[in-house]
Amino acid sequence: PGKGVLLLAIVASTAFPQIATVSPLYLLLRALGLRDTWTALVLANTSFALPLLIWLIAGFIREIPIEVEEAAFLDGAGRLGALGRIVLPLIAPGVASAALLTFLASWNEFLFAFTFTATEASRTVPVALALFPGVFEIPWGDIAAASILASLPPIIIVVGLQRWLVHGLVGGALKE
Repeated sequence: PGKGVLLLAIVASTAFPQIATVSPLYLLLRALGLRDTWTALVLANTSFALPLLIWLIAGFIREIPIEVEEAAFLDGAGRLGALGRIVLPLIAPGVASAALLTFLASWNEFLFAFTFTATEASRTVPVALALFPGVFEIPWGDIAAASILASLPPIIIVVGLQRWLVHGLVGGALKE
């Protein structure tokens, strides 16, 4: 029962919208000397992604039958052996999915990146696209080309992780 309450509390923390936390986070990052750094963005994005990651990976771990771990113990594996050779490979699709979702959310995130960065060196792609220079006209062609180039890394990563995303969770893991 305690696990469910803890997981619910972690997931409930996602109820706070980013806009409600921007000002306190900005003050904290400025006090820590992290304003206009990528470290600030990593910390902010991680703090918002972590509840979803915990919920996703907990779901994958919960779906692993206890018989899989018991079979590993019967075959002579210890706790660490079962974890490293059995459990971690079985939750790899969940970890890959969580990593992909986190990357995509961070890659597309605008509010924190716009608020916490001030120089071109620390800007992210969405902020750079939003602030694309145009003095007397909007350079739609340049913006479209930059948008296409900005979409290539996520596409390449999704294609690279596709094997992990469609791989079965426990297919063929149990001994009969």
